[in-house]
Amino acid sequence: MPPNLGGFGFTHWRDRIFTERLELLQMLFVRGSSMVQNLLKAYIKHHQYQYASSLPVLSPVRTSMKWLKVDDQFLYSYGWLGDLIRWMQKHKLSFVLPNMSTIDGAAAVNDITFTDFAIRQQCSDLVVSQIQRASYEADIYWLSSVINLDGTFNFDAVPSDVNFRSTFKKIAQQAFNTVNLGDHFPGVHLCDVTIALVNDTLRFVEVQDVFESAVLVKELFVKRSTTPQVGSFGNTLILDILHEGEIIEIQGNVAIFLCENESMQIPLDAIQTFTLDSFDVRNPSIVDISELDFIPSNNDFWLSRHALRRLPVKRTLIDSPLYRVPINIKISSHQLELEITRFDSLFNTFTLPPTINSSLFSKYCAKARLDEFNLCRTLGFDPNLWKLCCIHAIPELSNMDFLWSKPDLTPDKIYVVSDGSEKDGIGGMATIIADPVLKKVFAFACQVSPGPGNVTSYRAETYGFWVAAAGPFLLRRHLSSLPIVHWADN
Repeated sequence: MPPNLGGFGFTHWRDRIFTERLELLQMLFVRGSSMVQNLLKAYIKHHQYQYASSLPVLSPVRTSMKWLKVDDQFLYSYGWLGDLIRWMQKHKLSFVLPNMSTIDGAAAVNDITFTDFAIRQQCSDLVVSQIQRASYEADIYWLSSVINLDGTFNFDAVPSDVNFRSTFKKIAQQAFNTVNLGDHFPGVHLCDVTIALVNDTLRFVEVQDVFESAVLVKELFVKRSTTPQVGSFGNTLILDILHEGEIIEIQGNVAIFLCENESMQIPLDAIQTFTLDSFDVRNPSIVDISELDFIPSNNDFWLSRHALRRLPVKRTLIDSPLYRVPINIKISSHQLELEITRFDSLFNTFTLPPTINSSLFSKYCAKARLDEFNLCRTLGFDPNLWKLCCIHAIPELSNMDFLWSKPDLTPDKIYVVSDGSEKDGIGGMATIIADPVLKKVFAFACQVSPGPGNVTSYRAETYGFWVAAAGPFLLRRHLSSLPIVHWADN
C-alpha cells in the first residue's frame, strides 16, 4: 500500500520476484549465448501458441485475456515464463524482441486468427478465453484453415472433442462471413506435413528444416501391418520402451531382432511388423486417407519451398528417437482434390525460386556446430579429461569392457552422472556422460563461479544438474539415440 493511503510503501514480494525475473530475461537476451537465446525464443513461442493471437505475447494490448484458464475446473501450469507474462499483462509491461514472429501459418494477406477476430468483435473475456483454448487444442488458429480453395466454409478439421467447439465454430463462421482474405501465399514450417513433387510424383512429405527458400523434407510412407518374416521392419517393447528394428533371423517362435546395431532374441508375437509403401497423392488407393498411418522415411532431401502449404495432421504418439511415430493426415478426399488443384495452380503460375545456396548452408551449419562446441568448453568440457582421469585416478576405467561389465550399467541407456561440492567458499562440479553403444565417455569439470551471494554445495550441485541437462544436447551428434538416465546425489 502506498504512503498516501496510510501504508509503508514497500514493494510487494511478488512484484520483487517478477521484476527480478524480467531483469534476468533481459540479461539473457543481451549477454546469453545464441543457443540460450534460441531456447528462450522457443519457450516464448510455446506460450505464444497458448495465447492463440498474432499479437506478441510479451507485448499484450488486452490485459484481461485469460489464456486457457476459463473456469475453476481447468487449471493450466504456466511455468516461470508464463507467470511472468501474466504479471507483465497485469502491469501493462512489454518486452520487445526484434525479428520474433508470433503464430506461423497465415496463408493470405488479410488472414486473421480467431482470437484476434473475437477481440475485434468486442467479445467478452470469457468468449475470448474459450476461443484461445479451442484454437490451442485443435491446433487451428487462422481463418484460412477453415476455407476451401473454392471459397466454401469447412469446419471438419476441428475435432469433435475440442472444448467449446460450438462457440469456436460460431466465431469462425462470423469471420468467414466478414473477412476478405485477399491474395493467398504459400508457406510451411518445421514439422508441418504438406504435398510436394518428389521425382515428378506428388507425395506427402514432412518438413524437417527450413532454410531461406528451401525445405528439408522426408517422404511419408503408408504403414501397413504384415506377418513377421526375415527382413521385416517392426516395433517391440524393450524394457517398457518402444523400439523399431529389423528381423534378421527366425528360430521357431523367437526372432533375432536387430535394433540400434545390437541383435537380441524377441518372441515373434511381441513384434508388430509392417511394410512401407509409397503413396501417390494423385492416385490414392483408399477413399478415406485419414484412416491411414504414415511414417517418415529415414532419408531426407531438399526441395523448393514454393507452393507448399500445411495440412492438418494428428500424431498418435509422442515423438521418439527410437522409432518412427505414426501420423494421420486429417483430410477428406474432396479437400485433397482442392489441395492438388491449388498446388498445381501455384506451381505452374509462379517462377521457381533459386535453389538453396549449398556453400552458405554449409557455413551456417559449421557456425552452429562451432557455437555449440564453444559452449561445451565454457561449461567445462575437455576431450582429454576422461583419459587423464583413467591415467591418474582409476586405470581400469580406460578399458570400456571393464566399465560396461558392471551389472547396473545395462547397454540400453546413456548414463549421465553429476556431482558438486564446496570447501572454504570454493565450489566445483563434474559431469560424466557415458554411451554404451559407441563406448565413449565425455567429461565436464570446472570451478563454480562465485557470482552473487555465497558459494555453497547446493550451487555446485545445481551447476552439475544444468550441465547434465545441456551436455547430452550439445553433444547429440556424438551420442547414440538412446534414453538418458541421470544419476545424482543431493
